[in-house]
Amino acid sequence: DSDLSKAWSAYMLADSGLPTGGFSHSSGIEAASQLSLFGENYSGRGTWNEASVRAFVCASARSTAQLSTAFVLAGHEIAIQCKKSTVNQYNSVDPALSNLNLFMQKWKEIDEYNYAIIASNTPGCRASLDQGAGMLRVSIHWLRNKVERKEQYTNSTTENFNNDILALEFLEAIQKHGSGSEGYHIGAIFGIITSFLNLSGEEACHILGYCAARDMVSTSVRLNLVGPLAAVGMLDELRVAVKDGIAVTLNLIESNHPQDGVVKGIINDDPLACLRSKVILSASSSCPIIDTIHPCHDLL
Repeated sequence: DSDLSKAWSAYMLADSGLPTGGFSHSSGIEAASQLSLFGENYSGRGTWNEASVRAFVCASARSTAQLSTAFVLAGHEIAIQCKKSTVNQYNSVDPALSNLNLFMQKWKEIDEYNYAIIASNTPGCRASLDQGAGMLRVSIHWLRNKVERKEQYTNSTTENFNNDILALEFLEAIQKHGSGSEGYHIGAIFGIITSFLNLSGEEACHILGYCAARDMVSTSVRLNLVGPLAAVGMLDELRVAVKDGIAVTLNLIESNHPQDGVVKGIINDDPLACLRSKVILSASSSCPIIDTIHPCHDLL
């Protein structure tokens, strides 16, 4: 039942009908098409070079997955440590032991760094904030609905109830205080939420990567760059691009923070102590051309 519950949560997070603002931007695809980067046939009828569209979307999906992974994993780790520190010996949340301020501060540091990295890409930054705020709003409503139906929890799932209460408390605190003018970026927020839903960090990265890839393909169809049937094959191809993007960041994290020596002691004693440096050393995109094209969207 636990595995089914986690799978169901993953399905819900990946649902295109979830009102999180997933279609709030085109990932630079619309700007690229307006700049005629996909080519046009000589008949002037707007038949785009499908191979160019596929190459652009593939590069964008890989770059997006690579950049977001560091922030998703950071948010995921913050939630894990929050759960560990706020559960007492009776396996219930003890408000007196709860120290959400520490974890709020860690989240703010990560969120503010996320803003610093993508602030120059105004449309992308705006979309990240919209999606983060939307995901936060939906998740709070989702969890509140769960805890209000307390009868669904049995004696064997008391731990799940306590987890949901803590998650709701943490997310409401984030919504109330935010991180200043920057708001809530989707990366760390998604990591926090998936951690409380008992999904692994890597699963969270793949779910968000899929959502981003799906939105790019949907944009391509909406702009009539590819047909609906061709889009099915394109989305399937993006699986490899997303996987590669995630793998790059995971390798960067591993190479910059090997599990031995002094770093191992720091991680084991205080997993959050070097969290910021992990993100700084591993958060990167892979396609500067797309990063340059995307801001042109506001000039359309």
